[in-house]
Amino acid sequence: MSRDMTLSTRAGLPVAPDDMWAGGATTTLAMPGMQTAQPQQQPLRRLHRLLRGRYWIAIVLGLIGALAGGFFGFTSQVPVYEADGVLYIEPTIANTMMADKAIPFYQQFIKSQAAMIQTPRVASEAIKRKEWKDAGGKGGGPDAVAAFLSSLSATYLKDSSLVTVSFQSPDPKLAAAGVNSAISAYIDLQKDMNDADKKTRLDSLNKQYQDCQNQQRACTDNIRELAAKYGTDDLTNIHNSQQLEAIRLEGELAKLKYQRQAVEAAISGANGASTTQPTISLEDLAKFDPQVADLMKLQLQENAKLNELMTVYGYGPSAKQVVQQRAELDLTTKSLELAAEAARQKYKAVVVNLSGEGDMVATAKTLESFKQREAYFQSQYDIVHKNAMEMGQTQQEINKYRDQIAKLKEDMDSLDSKIKSLEWQRATNGNIKPQFGNEPMAPTIDKRKQFAAVGFAGGGFIPIALMLLIGLLDSRYRYSDDAGGGNSMSGLTLLGILPNLPDRLSDPTQASIAAHCVHQIRTMLQINGQDDRRAFCVTSAASGDGKTSLTLALGLSFAASGSRTLLIDADLVGAGLTARLNMNGPEGILEAMTNRDLLPYVRSTDISDLSILPVGLAQLHHAGIFSPAAVRRLVNEAKKHYEVVLIDTGPILGSIEATPVCASADGVILTVARGQQRPLVEKALEHLKGIGAPVAGVVFNRAQAKDFEQSISGISMRSASRSASNGHGHNREGGQFGPIARAVASSVKPTDGADKN
Repeated sequence: MSRDMTLSTRAGLPVAPDDMWAGGATTTLAMPGMQTAQPQQQPLRRLHRLLRGRYWIAIVLGLIGALAGGFFGFTSQVPVYEADGVLYIEPTIANTMMADKAIPFYQQFIKSQAAMIQTPRVASEAIKRKEWKDAGGKGGGPDAVAAFLSSLSATYLKDSSLVTVSFQSPDPKLAAAGVNSAISAYIDLQKDMNDADKKTRLDSLNKQYQDCQNQQRACTDNIRELAAKYGTDDLTNIHNSQQLEAIRLEGELAKLKYQRQAVEAAISGANGASTTQPTISLEDLAKFDPQVADLMKLQLQENAKLNELMTVYGYGPSAKQVVQQRAELDLTTKSLELAAEAARQKYKAVVVNLSGEGDMVATAKTLESFKQREAYFQSQYDIVHKNAMEMGQTQQEINKYRDQIAKLKEDMDSLDSKIKSLEWQRATNGNIKPQFGNEPMAPTIDKRKQFAAVGFAGGGFIPIALMLLIGLLDSRYRYSDDAGGGNSMSGLTLLGILPNLPDRLSDPTQASIAAHCVHQIRTMLQINGQDDRRAFCVTSAASGDGKTSLTLALGLSFAASGSRTLLIDADLVGAGLTARLNMNGPEGILEAMTNRDLLPYVRSTDISDLSILPVGLAQLHHAGIFSPAAVRRLVNEAKKHYEVVLIDTGPILGSIEATPVCASADGVILTVARGQQRPLVEKALEHLKGIGAPVAGVVFNRAQAKDFEQSISGISMRSASRSASNGHGHNREGGQFGPIARAVASSVKPTDGADKN
């Protein structure tokens, strides 16, 4: 290549948005060592990607759609004209005998007239009138009446004596005829109403009103009769007090009943008790029998005196004083027993007194007293309970009559309103003064411009949205920056792009540009790579992406830069490198891995510093020999003798040998051709990531010529022409190298006396 070729970009000129190398990705013309920038994909950038290449189609279709939508929106709407008329209703009724009388409920009356104008009866009469038919209005059945009513409206103006009548129609003459015919029909119907019919209806309503009054009086008399017994028609408080008294008496009765049952049980238990077992203790007897109480007190005194003689004075049991005192104590004890026996005959048992404090003696007299009190409280409870029940029933009847009175009051109010309405109608035939409408000069409702704008926007948006949808469904790589950014290429370097050249390349300028691109990719690999990264594997997601041409072109470029370069053909199916360099033979990569010896199977080419390890006789069924250890051993051996090792293998997703080769290389170059499907490339990258293969970068192949020329606008045309005219290499005939490799070979000096086989 000519040393005069420059890599300067246009000073001060921004990169055009159409440039397929724009967007922050490193391109063929980027400075060496730059990594692909990974900006967040913004909405405008994404829209640009979806519409890219389709801008003119989207613009043309958008303009056509916008014009069509605007025209359709404009013609879809019809302007509507509205004619207005007014009805003035006087608030008073003229009377020659007395003073004028104001119409009761005047506002409600005007509202009822506004509602009457919008009835089917008025509409059916209006469409029969001459002014309506002369204006072209349609008459006839229910459909015509419904259509007329849908365009007619009558509104009462608040706090006024006016009712505005409006009619809308696309025809201004028909709008004026509609409002005028409606007003005329309403006035005629008001004048033609039969007074005799109104009188009959008034008589019927007055009779119903009188019947309601009679029923109301009867209900009032019934309430007065029911309340006479108690002196008031509101028995709530009295009834509540009676209920409380009944509850109190019921509680007292229950307590007396329980006390009486307790006394009966005590007496019964005392009568059936054995003589040896006393039914009542001395302490209980002492509470009710004074003699027993005195003897118990005397017994305590005698016993205390005996204890005093024996303990204080020290008398023995046989002492005279002690014997005498014991005799007195025994006499007192005997007397106490006799008194207790007599008391037990009198007092059968002791029970708890529920009416007071302490206990009480259960005697026959006590039992009889409880029975009498229980009978008295039972009779009192029966009387109060009966009165409470009667009061409750009386109150229910009074409430029932009151509900009837309230219902009759509502009926009477409704009848009174109807009666007054009929009376107003009879009296207000001459109170309505109409003002007819005129033909409107301008439409009231005209939405043509708004709908035209909406149609213009919608019609223009639909084709653009269709183009966006097509772009969204198109998963192919169409431009180089697609391969230099996005989710699938995140973190990867775009090493460069290659133009889409014809098989028979005859334009020296195109050849010079293509050679420059390959040299730039080689420069990126040399600068970005480390000293120990000298073995590169070239693969692709699918066959036909130009990986073999790229491998050969890179080999020629590395050799031209003075690096001892070895090409290894590991594509067992395609064997493209072997065929293009015409290195077919019985031995090659299979024997090198099997014998663990490289140099005997390497063959020189007619290019200086370029050698090849051909595929030999290896076939697809030999792919099982390509283990990671064997391939890594072969690569390490090659790196001992060569500065650069380039391995051409099959597609990473379609060949067995590609996986161990990519995993053993220092860097993997992924070739992506224009038109390749994104999901396939993403799957290939996921596979490379899964096996731990280091991806050196991506090369975009078969870029469009027009876009490619725009992307290298910074290259001096003088340099390109000098490179084209000063080429000193040779050219393979018959397209054996391929257009890219031939473009690079044209700038490479052949080896003198090299092996031509």
